[in-house]
Amino acid sequence: MQDCSDFYPQDVKLKIATAPIPFLKEVLPLMRAGEAWRIAVPAAQGGGREGVWHLEVISVKQSLPVPEFKLPPAAELKATESGLQMKVVAVGEGVMPTRQDRVDCHYAGWRKRDGKLFDSSFGRGEPMTFPVGGVIPGWTEALLTMKPGGKVWLVIPSKLAYGKRGAGGDIGPDEDLVFYMELLAVK
Repeated sequence: MQDCSDFYPQDVKLKIATAPIPFLKEVLPLMRAGEAWRIAVPAAQGGGREGVWHLEVISVKQSLPVPEFKLPPAAELKATESGLQMKVVAVGEGVMPTRQDRVDCHYAGWRKRDGKLFDSSFGRGEPMTFPVGGVIPGWTEALLTMKPGGKVWLVIPSKLAYGKRGAGGDIGPDEDLVFYMELLAVK
């Protein structure tokens, strides 16, 4: 969507369900990528301001279903020397990445202690691109063993995740994490 004020046009990313102005929740589901509409909006639907809006949908991203949390049984997990535990779901094909490569991945992450989802690229509908050596050590270690198309469950001890510092409000200090990860591409 593009915010088309006369002074400061800019692209705006938003989720329809959380659109900040009421009429957007009604109009955006009716539009397709590439369409542009002019809409007269009454004050009650326009966030308190009456006006004419020009909306252009640049692209549409569908969220993907987030995998269901499941802690693989201990017998199905293979532990590395560092303490990372992995269950390979699919091996994939091609060349494994190096620390210097960038990769595209889909992932979902949960706290091990209670299964609370704290992040997911699936829900955003687009994979994450990052340098293999620029993420938490547990991810780096796992990615170095994967090929494009590979899918794994990871149980990452806190020392290979965020350690004593934690990360934001959802990941506390010394928190063990569980991830489902799909390696889509190596760049």
